[in-house]
Amino acid sequence: MTRVHEGARIALVQAGLGAGGTEKVLARLARHLDGQGYRVTILAIWGMPDAAYYPVPESVEIRTMVAEKGARAALRTFARIRWLRAALRGQEVVLSCLTKINVQVALATAGLGLRRIASERNNFLVQRMNPIWRYAMPMALATADRAVMQTEAARAALPAFARGRAVVIPNAVEVPERQPDLPGPAIVAVGRLAEQKGFDTLIGAVSEAAKRGSDMHVTIYGAGEDREALFALSERLGVARLIDLAGPSPTPHAWTRAPGIFVLSSRFEGFPNVLVEAMAAGFAVIATDCDWGPREILRHGREGVLIPVGDIDALADALIRLHDDADLRERLGRAARLRATAFAEERILSAWERVILGVPGSLGPAEPRPTPG
Repeated sequence: MTRVHEGARIALVQAGLGAGGTEKVLARLARHLDGQGYRVTILAIWGMPDAAYYPVPESVEIRTMVAEKGARAALRTFARIRWLRAALRGQEVVLSCLTKINVQVALATAGLGLRRIASERNNFLVQRMNPIWRYAMPMALATADRAVMQTEAARAALPAFARGRAVVIPNAVEVPERQPDLPGPAIVAVGRLAEQKGFDTLIGAVSEAAKRGSDMHVTIYGAGEDREALFALSERLGVARLIDLAGPSPTPHAWTRAPGIFVLSSRFEGFPNVLVEAMAAGFAVIATDCDWGPREILRHGREGVLIPVGDIDALADALIRLHDDADLRERLGRAARLRATAFAEERILSAWERVILGVPGSLGPAEPRPTPG
């Protein structure tokens, strides 16, 4: 199957219904496709259909395996494949995201005649995964009608036999129409409390800044397995009074309402949604120059500040500089917001729709970003 008619039945498959970047992308895509007249179903293994973090129109059906089959069944790979196969019968297009789901959907749809699109959303070179999934991942992408990657670096990292089916579509962002307030000195970070996000580096940088006589309060929004370890680290370094582990943002994007300084301290990424969201909201941003994403999103010194991964001193330097220099925050915030328009929803979601329909066309950002020097 190479082309799909308008108004087709489309299934979007993901692991859960939480506050992650994949869930956000698919919720926005579901809203867009529903508005274009497609019949959209969201399928997830985990979560309850009435408790999805990101809202979708009532006309979008949400089904989860745990709600229909129970948690015990949802833990078993072959049971997942059987449930997915039954749920996908009658669909015309299926878009799946993340390695395990991509492989399971590839197996579940064998012989069903669906147009299948698979998307990787993280850095598969360094993220931890069972060797079975690591070996199966390229085949799941190579046998799909299309593979969607978030950055050119991610596409280039695929084996040659899988690369030919891959296109690049970065994540979309809503750019507010109103001009945001000028960014203040408050510091915000957002993400899962896990090793990947490098919040230990951020806490270390706050400690280093305090040693230099610059006390800065940081609010970290997110939940995860490293919460207790991060709190213990802040106490050990004597900066617990400066670190607020605030939990998940109470509503999507609530943290963007008052622009300030945004920090992405990640060790690796697939495509950092929160970085582009902060830029669109007018934050002055600091990001690690990690694989993948930041260097394709912003230029060092123009739309933000890039620092080496894990470099506590460099992050402390950047924090102090932006915290103390209102003019620099204003300049970087304005440039960041302008750059974020390249990822505007209308353009990016239209690119997704073309891939779903099988229509060729240009994809990705309006212009390539040079690697910062």
